[in-house]
Amino acid sequence: MRLILILFLAFFISSIVSIAFVYQFNPEKITLLPNYYDCFSVNIVKGQVYIFNVTASNLVTIMIMDPQDFYSFRNGYSASSLYIKVSQAETFEISDPGSYYIVIYNNVSGEDVTVKVDYTSIPVDLYYIRQSLPAPIGIVYYGEYNGSNFVNYTTVKYEEAIGYATLYSISAYNSTPPAQVNPYGASLQLNVMLQINTEMSSYQFWLQNVITFITSGDYYCIDDNVWNSTLRPSLLTNSSVTGNGAVYFSDEQHGYYYGYTVGGFNYTFPFSVILHIKLQNVTPNGVIVSFGYNKGGGVIWYDNVTIHVNDVTSAYMLIDPMNMTGDNHFYDLELVFGGESNGEYTYFNSLNASLALAMELPNGNYVYPYPLYTFGSDTEESADNLQTVFVNGHAYVTLGNDNFYTQGASAVPELFFPNTENSLTNQSIENTTLSLQNTENSLTNQSIEDIALGLGIIIVIIAVIIWALRKLIRWMKRLRKHKSHRFRARRRR
Repeated sequence: MRLILILFLAFFISSIVSIAFVYQFNPEKITLLPNYYDCFSVNIVKGQVYIFNVTASNLVTIMIMDPQDFYSFRNGYSASSLYIKVSQAETFEISDPGSYYIVIYNNVSGEDVTVKVDYTSIPVDLYYIRQSLPAPIGIVYYGEYNGSNFVNYTTVKYEEAIGYATLYSISAYNSTPPAQVNPYGASLQLNVMLQINTEMSSYQFWLQNVITFITSGDYYCIDDNVWNSTLRPSLLTNSSVTGNGAVYFSDEQHGYYYGYTVGGFNYTFPFSVILHIKLQNVTPNGVIVSFGYNKGGGVIWYDNVTIHVNDVTSAYMLIDPMNMTGDNHFYDLELVFGGESNGEYTYFNSLNASLALAMELPNGNYVYPYPLYTFGSDTEESADNLQTVFVNGHAYVTLGNDNFYTQGASAVPELFFPNTENSLTNQSIENTTLSLQNTENSLTNQSIEDIALGLGIIIVIIAVIIWALRKLIRWMKRLRKHKSHRFRARRRR
């Protein structure tokens, strides 16, 4: 298997099944007095589309204006509009690059009017949840590239997410952590969105493979979570999701989740680990997802989780910058640091880590996604005093602030694995599960060995043929010299 760096110079859009269109921005309703208006300004770049949905309790005038016409309108002068409609409910979109004002004018009914404007951008706005610290910090693939005056985007279906991490130091502290959270806790999370399509609908499940560090004691555990992101709150039961773990209740806002934990383990620096989330099997009655980790001896698949859904037609992990899930999660791939759990954000006193992401596509190819952003949006666990920087094709997470508008690439970091760790357990699987970084070299070395062996066999065969031909020629010569003689059988002593 070859590991390929995806350079999205030419982006494409593939069709997917989506449960429903979700508006990213949902401002509160506003009340307009007679002859009053409200407005929204948007700046659209090439490749971007804004979709608006206006609903009102009575007729209003909906207008789209350029800045010059809006300034005239605002100052009481006559002004033209690029779009105008008197309506109580209207949906429209703007796709031409430029700056615009959307104006909702209560000049028809003579009464107070309640107005609600929902809107979203395609691709979705990456910064509407996180624009500054605290935030999940690491590397994240949204399937979107933002240029100075354009945006490109792509959807990607894939079957395995792989997160590489090497840590050289880590220390975190929160003096007021949430209940059941260690003040010195922190986490490194591999988060993906799984889409399951059925004959009638589609569902989204948010999958997490997490290392939880207790930085004061140099130990950690590994746990997985499954959330139903189709709607909020998450609805799950012990019969709808099964594995080594169980379904638990979080709170009224978030609902139910599945979870399982293994550990604890001790760590020393440098500490390397590879996290895996793999779509193992898709059947008409459900989907099996495996969670694993590799500490040097091969992948340990510690939990195989079955998500029971009837009439499944397809399932895949999904990157989709055009849509959001029913509970307003991104379809992204995250490898990020944050608080330990329960939505905690923590302050990092030290961190020096190198991260990388890889994906297995349905055709079996492994790819590095590009471009990567420096912050996550889906998980609530957040970090303060951290930043991600891209240096010489690698991503490093260090102490720092507000590096949110950087895009970059990241190759697999240098990995440090103890030779003796879990040697007995890993011996049985080391030949079938190799890290992607070593796969290409292993295949190359094996090919060289096979070629050398083949050449050796060919040389031996040629030598035998030459020897046989020489013997045959000598026998023919002797036969011609002694045609009248008979050969006598010799008695062996």
